[in-house]
Order: sequence, then C-alpha cells, then structure tokens
Amino acid sequence: YKLQNAFDSLSLKAAKGESLRLELTEMSKKCDNSCKELDTVTKSETEFKDQLQQTQKSLSELYQNLEMEVSKRENCEKELGNIRRLSQNLKAERNSFKQKAESLTKEIGRLC
Repeated sequence: YKLQNAFDSLSLKAAKGESLRLELTEMSKKCDNSCKELDTVTKSETEFKDQLQQTQKSLSELYQNLEMEVSKRENCEKELGNIRRLSQNLKAERNSFKQKAESLTKEIGRLC
C-alpha cells in the first residue's frame, strides 16, 4: 500500500513536471515572440525618430525661408512706397511745368 501511494505521488509529480515543462516551453516561445516584436518596434521607433528629425530640420529651413521672403516683401513694399512718392512728385512737377508752359504761352500770345 505504501509503495502504491509513493508511486501515485511520484506519478502526480511527474505529470505536474511535464505540465510545467510544456508551460515553460510555451512561455519561452511567447518570450521569443515578444523579443522579436520588441526589436521590430525599436527599429520602427528609431526610423520614426530619424524621420521626425528630418521633418524638424525641413520645417526649420522652411521657417528661415519664410522669414527671408517676409523680409523681401517688406523691402519691396518700402521700395514700392518710395516709387509711388517719386511718381507723385514727378506728376506734380510735370503739372507745374505744364502750368508754367501755359502761362508762358499766354504771355507770348499777349506780347505778339
């Protein structure tokens, strides 16, 4: 009877050991898969960080270009204002010369 109990006890332990071994194998497979997935995610993260840096660099360059274009536009607007003032001054001078010419023409007409 003792021998049977010992056998039964060892049989249960052996069955438990086999069950634990299968569970360990399954967990090892899951661990390997998780490690592979982690590697993939890490590589993706590195690629995304690189893309982010490139995008930030491009954005910085675009902002610099925008600032240069804004500065150019402001300079062009100033120059346009100067040209308009000059044009107005020239028109006023032209009108003044026209008036003087008309006055001189009338004066010459009166004298002759």
